[in-house]
Amino acid sequence: MQNEFISVLKDGLEKYIPTLKRKILIVSAYVTYDAFMFVNDLLSQNCKQEVEKIIVLNFDLMDFFRGASYFKFKESIVKYSWKVYVNLKIHAKIYCFDDEKAIIGSANLTGSGIGLTTRQGKSIKEGGTVCDVNQGLLLYMQEVLKESIAVDENLADLLDGYVEKVLKVEKESEAEKLWEELSRLLREKTSENPLLNYKVGVIKKLEKKILSAIKENPNKFLEEVTKVELPIYYIEKNKKWYDNYIIDLDMNEFILERKYENLAKLYKLNGKLYREKIDVPEVEISPEKLRQLKEKYKGYKIDVVEDSAVMLGEKVIFKIFYPI
Repeated sequence: MQNEFISVLKDGLEKYIPTLKRKILIVSAYVTYDAFMFVNDLLSQNCKQEVEKIIVLNFDLMDFFRGASYFKFKESIVKYSWKVYVNLKIHAKIYCFDDEKAIIGSANLTGSGIGLTTRQGKSIKEGGTVCDVNQGLLLYMQEVLKESIAVDENLADLLDGYVEKVLKVEKESEAEKLWEELSRLLREKTSENPLLNYKVGVIKKLEKKILSAIKENPNKFLEEVTKVELPIYYIEKNKKWYDNYIIDLDMNEFILERKYENLAKLYKLNGKLYREKIDVPEVEISPEKLRQLKEKYKGYKIDVVEDSAVMLGEKVIFKIFYPI
């Protein structure tokens, strides 16, 4: 199958959930309950309540404190019969249908991530690539489950209790203290091996598949850095830094993770400089948020161009930046 690009994740869910026969598996770094219930309601509307339903979410109590995530663990298990797993380090976003098709991309299972939320009257676009599930991806998802913590009713009560507590505190220091308590309890439930210590070969297979999709149709995923923008990056002046940062598609390089969570990925293709295409409506970002991020990246000896900032789901991404 030729890879298909879904520009709004909600459209992909509405397309593939009605076709389910056996199982849906969702892996997401952030989850909000409105988005979870959108999926759950789609399953109900299409008479798919009896399929196996699995969700793996990254659990960081500070994400709940800051409003990036919200989930009702016991309700999802007892009332809606989901198998719920928590993971302390997962960043992947995978939506897998019957172990046959998967949507892989940047879209979390949140209102903005799947396209439920609008900003300034426009829906937010965070999609992904639809691909056939191969052995490498199956192994990857098996490893995710293996290294995650299965949430039973007792653990669900514990997690829900800490979520309720953290939503009542006002100071970040208080929230951090609660997270320190809970994280100790969660670590006791994990194996001695580091979480998500995935086999390099499995990750490489997944990266190879996405690389193939980009090279098949680069205009769907990339935008060329313009002649006006190019000097702002100071590439010749900082050649060594950029050699480590730019992903060379001509050399069949690709990595899943961002090296810096708020900086756009840069690519070299056919001798030209590209960056990842972030097709989202213009949204006003608070000057205070931009100031905080600018200070943060000064600590990394990187300057960011505030006017180039866009919102990708819940995250600010700077399209233009340079080392200092």
